[in-house]
Amino acid sequence: MIPPYSRNTFGHRRRIRRLRRTGAVAAVLMLVVVVFFVVRPFTMAFTFSVGAVVDSVEVKVNAMVKGLTGAVSRAVAVPDGPTILVLGGLIGGSSSTTVRRFFPVSDTVAPAGTLAVATHDAAAVPFGTSALVFGGGEAVTIDQVQSFTSKGSQVIGKLPQPRSDLLAASVGGRIYVLGGYDGKTDQPDVLMTTDGVSYKVVTQLPTPVRYAGMAVVGKTIYVVGGEHNGAQTSQIQAVDTAAGTAKVVSNLPVPVSQESVFVLGGAMLMAGGRSGGTVRNQVDIIDVNSGGLARAGLLPRAAADMALAQIGKDVYLFGGESPTPLTSIVHIGTA
Repeated sequence: MIPPYSRNTFGHRRRIRRLRRTGAVAAVLMLVVVVFFVVRPFTMAFTFSVGAVVDSVEVKVNAMVKGLTGAVSRAVAVPDGPTILVLGGLIGGSSSTTVRRFFPVSDTVAPAGTLAVATHDAAAVPFGTSALVFGGGEAVTIDQVQSFTSKGSQVIGKLPQPRSDLLAASVGGRIYVLGGYDGKTDQPDVLMTTDGVSYKVVTQLPTPVRYAGMAVVGKTIYVVGGEHNGAQTSQIQAVDTAAGTAKVVSNLPVPVSQESVFVLGGAMLMAGGRSGGTVRNQVDIIDVNSGGLARAGLLPRAAADMALAQIGKDVYLFGGESPTPLTSIVHIGTA
């Protein structure tokens, strides 16, 4: 029998205390892991490469409480200072001239005016104190270029040919118009303009597409998926605006069209869209070098043909189809 105050007794007690502390620390760590994955199911972190930059981003997806005042799909959206303009689109099955202004701070939407020409499936960019709206569809594909300001809207010029389902981006003080459909065929020409009036062909897409997603990284415009000759494609095409060249850089694991593509936290993401006959609810991070996708979250509901606008680290998606038109406003940001 060991005496009650021997050194062996003290050593035994110390070992017991150490084991208890180790067990307590392990239990706390396990609790943290469980809480993280149960409480935050749509906030995830990934590391991916966009061009030559490796980035890590945590993404949060949530629906704004109030939403739009009416359902709309195939509209376009552009930042206007701290607010966002949502222009045109399909309302009640018809092209619309309606322009709405979204206030992110208060999550409210107010009327902002009307376009000169009703349109949907157009493209738009901010241009000084105005927004330029390129082409789109009315009863037929149109070629008008419209300018919208708080004082009104007017047609300022025409594209070289009618185009709907197209893309437009501002890079280095120049505006590039690419992709789309002229009513008969998909358009390969990548156009450049500085005023929305005169245009120059700078290159051609290897695969002409409509209904594609798009994101800009530096001086490169990435065209993601879309439809070519009526069939969806998985290609990611890169337009180097500095060199005036375009090439296919990779392929997604599945063909996708009518999705929303954007850059957030240095990573390229793709939200919603259609793959085959299915409307997607995924928000995926794209590795443009390999075409690989990794799940970053889920939209509140599956949606395609949403209008997208970004202010800093805040991305907003307006309306869309699921398959019927939606009133939703979805916010995607970094955690």
